[in-house]
Amino acid sequence: MMRSAMVLVVGICVLIFSALSSLASSGRVALVIGNSAYSQVEKIRNPGNDATAIGAALRRMGFEVTVVHDATKVEFDSALSTFSDVAAGADIAVVFYAGHGMELNGSNYLIPTDATLSTDAQATSETVTLDTVLDAVRSVKGLRIVLLDVYRKNPFVLKMKPNGASRSIGRGLAGIEPTPNLLVSYSAEAGATANGVDSDHSPYTEGLLKFLEMPGLEVNFLFRRVSAYVRNKTDGQQTPFEYSSLPEEPVYLSPSSATNLLKLPKLKWFSMRRELGCRSRRHWLAR
Repeated sequence: MMRSAMVLVVGICVLIFSALSSLASSGRVALVIGNSAYSQVEKIRNPGNDATAIGAALRRMGFEVTVVHDATKVEFDSALSTFSDVAAGADIAVVFYAGHGMELNGSNYLIPTDATLSTDAQATSETVTLDTVLDAVRSVKGLRIVLLDVYRKNPFVLKMKPNGASRSIGRGLAGIEPTPNLLVSYSAEAGATANGVDSDHSPYTEGLLKFLEMPGLEVNFLFRRVSAYVRNKTDGQQTPFEYSSLPEEPVYLSPSSATNLLKLPKLKWFSMRRELGCRSRRHWLAR
């Protein structure tokens, strides 16, 4: 009798943890893009490595991850369109981009690998706007995080010819106004560019990899630590910056065990109770 009871308890625990794992992961999705092999300018080393490492970290955190390397314009657009459908209704959606980008007349553009950008007029047809990326996560019901690791001095800017009208091309990306439940993180503050280093990852990605998976680190403190890491790594030459409008409650990308336990009462208990055949919530907690 005692053995049967123990088997039943173990079986119930397995079902509980399976249910919790499903709840923890099913609403977490991510799109990761790393552009290294540009056809018209010199290849940059880090983005491909950065995308692979960030994708692996997010998978370990329970995200459903799509990683795209060296995206052309068509592939970039297709990835965002597909991700928009996947992310609809998700609890948390993350987009990570590493590669070239630029600001033109106050708008931000991410540059696919097949862009030529002979003139500034081609920006709208050959690149992907940051607004397009934000539109892809607009239907997420919870937190939206966009991480932009825009690289070095943009070689496209140096060779682009003006198309008659006056233009304003800034260094790095322009600032934005975030909407609710959105955090956009730049690898360098607005108007600045990220430093290139002779290592497998950029300083910004190194910082993300160091802190993303740290249990119990609230998201605001997470990005503060990333910023401090990058400043120290680059001797103060590069400082990441965040534009955010986050909920009042603390947000954890990698909750600690204690945090998970505190959230248990918020689960749809009665549905779980019917599935597991427990008589009451109090009885289950006592076990």
